[in-house]
Amino acid sequence: MASNKIVSVALDFGTTYSGYAFSFRHDKENIITSRWTGKDYTSIKAPTSILFTAEKKFDSFGFEAEDNYAELSKNGTHKDWYLFKNFKLVLINEKKLSRDTQIRDFGGKKMAAMDVFSEGIRFLKDDFSKICSKQFLVFDDSYVQWVLTVPAIWDDAAKQFMRLAAKKAGIPDESLLLVLEPDAAALEASVSRMCEEGEKCMILDCGGGTVDVSIMKKTSKGRVDCIYRPTGGVWGGTKVDDSFQEFLIENFGVDNFKRMERHEILDVLRSFESAKKKAHRSEEIQFKIRLPLTLREDIHLLPIKECVRRDKLILSFDQVIKFFEKPVNSIVAHLQEVIEEPEMYGLKYIIMVGGFSESVILQSAVQNSFPKLCVLVAEDPGAAVLKGAVHVGHDPKIIESRRSAYTYGIESMTNFIEKYHNPMKMKIIDGKKKCSDTFIKFIEINEVIQINQTTVTKSFHPAHFGQTSVRLSVYRSTLGNPLYVTDPGCEKIGGLAVQMPDLTGEKERVVEVSISFGETELRVEAADKTTGRKYTAAFDFLGD
Repeated sequence: MASNKIVSVALDFGTTYSGYAFSFRHDKENIITSRWTGKDYTSIKAPTSILFTAEKKFDSFGFEAEDNYAELSKNGTHKDWYLFKNFKLVLINEKKLSRDTQIRDFGGKKMAAMDVFSEGIRFLKDDFSKICSKQFLVFDDSYVQWVLTVPAIWDDAAKQFMRLAAKKAGIPDESLLLVLEPDAAALEASVSRMCEEGEKCMILDCGGGTVDVSIMKKTSKGRVDCIYRPTGGVWGGTKVDDSFQEFLIENFGVDNFKRMERHEILDVLRSFESAKKKAHRSEEIQFKIRLPLTLREDIHLLPIKECVRRDKLILSFDQVIKFFEKPVNSIVAHLQEVIEEPEMYGLKYIIMVGGFSESVILQSAVQNSFPKLCVLVAEDPGAAVLKGAVHVGHDPKIIESRRSAYTYGIESMTNFIEKYHNPMKMKIIDGKKKCSDTFIKFIEINEVIQINQTTVTKSFHPAHFGQTSVRLSVYRSTLGNPLYVTDPGCEKIGGLAVQMPDLTGEKERVVEVSISFGETELRVEAADKTTGRKYTAAFDFLGD
């Protein structure tokens, strides 16, 4: 797929931080990362913060967006502008994600999520193009294999949303790969070098928003198999920030917190972010967080006054660690559940990647909870996903297999079988007994999926004369063998449209629908077996 591309570019559009990395086909191991510099920072990733004007036009991204918004706030001219932070979680939190989903900015105003995501991706894409043109003189988009990383626990709607946002940002469909973050991280975290052939290791990818857990095994070819379905949850580093904000409200009062100006909130959050990264047990270390005047005006009336020195909030390690308790406990509890599964027999390593994995508190919790396993932290955990994704861009088949996260199927009407089907599901159609709501299974939860090979084909008939298209409802289930789409654990996730304009054979036509499960995204093809013609077919997971 990427053989005609000379450069692989990975975009890591994260909940809290984003960046990109790339390398050229002739020098794959020389991976160059984005770099953001300013008065008091140098980083390979920038905050995933995007600023729009009052007219909803893109203004700036990252540190620059936050700084510009802070200046607007100081001048009192920010109210009609839009600043978006930590908005990526909408793709997992929104129950009915659609192309028209709206999200709220830092001040509560709404904009179309698709516009916000696409402008963020466009900025990263254009920044790479600008840097590449300066360094290598000749640059052509057709030479690029774009790779966009996505959490493994995302559903199909979120993946489709990101692909559409990337397309709107100017990245052609045929030049874009979506890659699961732990898959990418496994390659950069040296699974192939650290593990012997056949050994199992757990990739614990802890980001700002989500935590993904994948179990990998090295194959005889030095490639990687994912041997357990991806699991995880929303337990990333932003949960620590949430606990800190709850602490501020509790100790300084909700009224004082609400009176804070936007630039003051940004300043406090940046100060806490710096302190959070340094958090480890030491009797000599105190954690200093800058407090705005708004929170210090009546400090002598508050019990928290003992912890305030001039413009700084001084916290001990024991106080700071409480902010980590909820996400860390959730991560450890989930790992304990996964490790108890039969498939985990022989597991030797837990490899920690992702920005939140830089936390010594999280590292210690994992190490102490699983003393029989070797817990390793990637050399540069925050960049592991980015760099691994660059490798996938050069060689998409480096991951050989994975496990299905769900049982996937389609709703269909089948012949009614006495003593097997529920009588309440029976319908008479054209004088024949039919069973409604039947779950036609394509693939089962935790089933092995061979990358670029696993395709399942099922046959369907038109329901009535003159039918030139078929729309099927796609379902997923946490059950292995659901009988009906109405069974517990079943959920409709979208539709599948098949165009079949040739009426030859009418209702006797046989339409074969083939779904490919061998990539990060589901793919579909359809064919009319009566005429031999192939038809266009497409999934729609974003609803109407």
